[in-house]
Amino acid sequence: MSRVRAPGVAHQQARHIVTHLLGSGRLTSILKVMVVLIAIGWFGDSLFEWWTDIGLYLKGGAVSDWWPLHRLFAVLFLAVIVTRLWWLARQAEAHTRPTVVVDSRPRRASGLILYLSPLGSEELQKLQDGLPALTGLEAFRQRFGGWRWRMPLEAITYHLPTLRRVVVISSAHGGGSRRQVPVFKALADRLFPGADLRVQDVAELDSSYEPGLDFEDVEKVAAATDDAYVRLRSAGLDHEDILIDVTGGAKTSSVAGAVVALAEGRRIQYVTSRYQVLVYDVTYHH
Repeated sequence: MSRVRAPGVAHQQARHIVTHLLGSGRLTSILKVMVVLIAIGWFGDSLFEWWTDIGLYLKGGAVSDWWPLHRLFAVLFLAVIVTRLWWLARQAEAHTRPTVVVDSRPRRASGLILYLSPLGSEELQKLQDGLPALTGLEAFRQRFGGWRWRMPLEAITYHLPTLRRVVVISSAHGGGSRRQVPVFKALADRLFPGADLRVQDVAELDSSYEPGLDFEDVEKVAAATDDAYVRLRSAGLDHEDILIDVTGGAKTSSVAGAVVALAEGRRIQYVTSRYQVLVYDVTYHH
């Protein structure tokens, strides 16, 4: 099914480009960056003029003024800018604090990254046996509502009206959930019939993640999460359209997801014990 972008998408993309290049989309921040660029350009022009005068002098020519006022001002202006930036950097290093913004009614996403915990062998068998009788999400909640896969399914349910892509990050150790991903896909198909939804394991996108990941290896889990995020971005999804759900998996996988989400524009999601979907956005202030 083709997707039609809203009229404001182009403006959002432009805003993100400005934000990534300049560090902020605010007018005052843009003006400050322009002042710095002007100071650097002015200083560069002054250096070029001095080199021209030196070349003329070495060839026997006469230089009327080695220290014109505009060059001295350019040097002084850049020195003031550099000193100010140095001072701000020292202040930021000493006083920058993270701020976590919690959204209890987040906008629905188009892309979701999930960490899939493995089911026990008996649970998996019961689920496979009971799969044909499941007529919808409510039937699953009644029969298997206390199991680990309830959380990722609730996450999918919340975003279902807009959700198009789900990337699952599965585990290999302790039986692992990688070999259970086909059952999870079949369950999603059964519970959400007719949904324009594509569920893939990250190992299907990159074979280096076969046969699943060690959730204790934070570095590799973070790399897989970032790769999944990049894949969703390459599929045309904006930052606002993607969430990293850290509810499932191990505590270390949650750490990896949080680390990846610290990049500009990325957010994490958590499903509470009462099945409420919360989205967290980390920012910094002085």
